[in-house]
Formats: sequence, structure tokens, C-alpha cells
Amino acid sequence: MSFLKPKFVLLALAGTLLPAFWTSGCSGGAFTADDAAAAGTSSSGGKGSSGANSGGASDGGDAAVQACDGPEDCDDKNVCTTDRCNADGTCDASPKCPGADKCCNGDCAECCENTDCEDGLDCTTNTCFSGQCMFVPNDAKCDSSEYCAANDGCVVRKACTGLPGEAATVCDDNAACTVDSCEGNFCHHSQCPDPSAKLCCEGKGCAECCNDSQCDDHKDPCMVGSCQDGKCSKVPRCGKDQQCCPSADGQTATCGKCCSANECDDKVGCTVDKCGGGQCSNTPQAEQCGAGFLCDPSKGCVKAPVCTTGSDCRPATCQSNPRCDGGACFFDGCAAGTHCCANGCAACCSAEECNDNIPCTKDGCGAMGCTHTPDDSVCGAGHLCNVSQGCVAGCKADDDCQVRVVTAAVPIGTNPCVTSKCVKGQCQDTTIDCGDFQTCCNGACTLPNQCLQTQ
Repeated sequence: MSFLKPKFVLLALAGTLLPAFWTSGCSGGAFTADDAAAAGTSSSGGKGSSGANSGGASDGGDAAVQACDGPEDCDDKNVCTTDRCNADGTCDASPKCPGADKCCNGDCAECCENTDCEDGLDCTTNTCFSGQCMFVPNDAKCDSSEYCAANDGCVVRKACTGLPGEAATVCDDNAACTVDSCEGNFCHHSQCPDPSAKLCCEGKGCAECCNDSQCDDHKDPCMVGSCQDGKCSKVPRCGKDQQCCPSADGQTATCGKCCSANECDDKVGCTVDKCGGGQCSNTPQAEQCGAGFLCDPSKGCVKAPVCTTGSDCRPATCQSNPRCDGGACFFDGCAAGTHCCANGCAACCSAEECNDNIPCTKDGCGAMGCTHTPDDSVCGAGHLCNVSQGCVAGCKADDDCQVRVVTAAVPIGTNPCVTSKCVKGQCQDTTIDCGDFQTCCNGACTLPNQCLQTQ
């Protein structure tokens, strides 16, 4: 005995033949911010994503976790989240933009607008260019005898004679993004004058790009931007053995062996076909076969073995609680939130099903289901792995704060007048206070004119 299995037939059967926990996710409501909260996620669609990943979802009351047969059931209408169907058949959403990156109408970037950029210097013009903060020195904001240094603000110009070689000696300001010259017996410093390399990248100098997000035009979610040696290129999002699965809005994509439940149809009418965690599962359900029949995962509905007592009934994989009823064997199938694996029912069959789209977590499949273990070493100094947001600024000890980038222009490690300590997992900066008549220069308090002479 076998059944054809178009999806609408399964939905009809779910309301009459199956227990409540087997009802298809397709029959539920839309995945909302409230559903995300019930699933352990934030209203922005991620599992506790930061304000930088703004999603614009509204608050609401408690709601049931949204069930799903595949990613197609999990669109939360938020362009700042990546939606997926978990291995346990529930919808989840992770922040599209990792860590401190902002989500700008679906695009990930350091900044969305000029007001997102601030270096604390009065003489620089702060702009958001291609999602990257630019702090362009403006000499006009300084006195006539001064120039605007990208790291130090207004500084007295050095005198020069115009002799050959002075640009590299007398006028060298030790700034990676300036071209130094001697003009009119005074040193001048032009910030990134090459129009093809207008961005000033920390520790690299002027370039077309500083990070991968600046190279992603988001026209094709299956291709991602890559910034190598200051130049942009495009690379595939998914490995050669995986499919790329664009979201319903075309803004994000996930990778896996399947992209929808329709791809997982095993042509066996009594199995429930799902695409969870990017992997297909086909779980037998005897309830779809009727009295006196069982669901064989490869043959479909077959006649239940004849029995006298429950001991005559031998359960197969993914069958439990054997019992004899009316001379025929019956068994329980997989419980809600689990599906049929090679070794029996489980929330996940392999680590491949457990990808959470957070690069710094190690995804695994354990006895209790998917696990996501943070790995701080992936994030580098001054950052920790947040299981919901990815790499975020944070610390465990004071040493973690010494190389932390405070602004795009000034790393704390190069400023001896600023100390940073780790307080409750966050770096806190303190500038040496020299009072009203002195200033901090190279870590010590001195008169302002003496500090300028050392520049």
C-alpha cells in the first residue's frame, strides 16, 4: 500500500490523522518577532543581536515556536536576518551582520550614515563612504600655522627648506595614509590623494577596500565580496559540495544539501519530508497508513505484523513502545522536535545540520541536539565570540584591551596617554588627566608647547 505525497495532501492529513506535534509548519502563522523571542531569539531576528543589527521588529506577547518543514517556512520579513529551519524543525534567525557591523537596509557595513562615524577630532571631516568611516583631515579647521593630523588633530607645521629628500625625512609624519611634501618652506600632508584608493585602512594605508563587506554589492546573495590586498573580488558563498539557498527576499542566503522540503521528497507517501539545517530527513509516520498498517521508510505503508502479545512486535529503527492491538503490531514514531536518523530518532543527525551562521562558534550535534560553542581565538585580541552576534568588542583581562581599535583611526595601543582596563567584560578607556595647564604627551604630562616640539 502506498500514497502519493503532494504537500497539500500532507497538510490535510495532518489535521485528522496526526497528533498535534506532527502538524506541518506550513499551516502555522508567519514567523514573527514574538516567535523569535519564544525560540530564544531577539526581536531583531537574531539570538540576542545587538542594536547595530537593526531589524525594526515590534514588541509583543509570547507566541509558540514556529514549526517548519524547510527554510521556505521561516521568512520573518526582516532583511537584516538570515532565516533558517533548524534540524529540530523550528524556525530561527541569526543577525545577517556579524559583531559590531551595522545592517543598512540589508547591507552590512561599519556605518550607514555620517553620524555613525566619530573620531573625536574637531579638524577631521567624518563621512561614511561605501560603508566605511573616513576621517579626512581638513587643514582649514586649524590655525594658519597648523595642519590637521589624522591621529592627533591640529599640529604645528614643521619648517622645511625644499631641499631634495626632505619629504621622507623632515616632513615624514609617520602616517600610513598621507603623502608628505615640502611646499612654501612648510611640510604638507595629503590624505589618500589617489582617487582609486580613497579609504584609509588601519595598519594598511590607502586602498580600494579595508574589509570584505565593502566589496559586496548584494546583487547576488550567493556571491560574497572579498577584500584582498586592498582590492575587491567576488567569491562563492558556499563550498563545492553545498547548494546556495537564497532567502525569499533575495537579500541573504544559507548553504546546505537542500534548500526546501520539496527537494527532500522520497516518494514514500507515509514519511514526513523536511529540510532542516540544510539536510534532508524522511521520518516514517504510521498514523498516515491507517489501522493495521505500518510505515516502512523505503516501502511505504505495509501490513503490520500479526501478534498475540507485545513481545511478538520487534521495533525497527525510529520505532518504539511496541504493543499488540487487535492482533496487529503498533509502534510509536519519533517525538516532536526529532526526526529519523540512521541510529534512531534525534534532534539532529550530524553536525552539518547545526550551522548557526555565526563564524566564531563551533557547531556540533550532541545527545541533546545541536550545540554551538564559542571560540574566542577566531575573533582576535580585544574581541570575544558572542554565540548570537559573532565577534564583538569585549575582554577577559586588561591585556585584551591594549590592541583594541577604539576608532577607525586611533588604536589604543599607539596612544600612551590612554589606558584601558577590562571591567565586567568590556574595555573602558581612561585618558591621563594633566590638569588645566599641562597636556599628556607620550605618556607624561608636559606643557603644550613642549609636546608640540616632539611631534
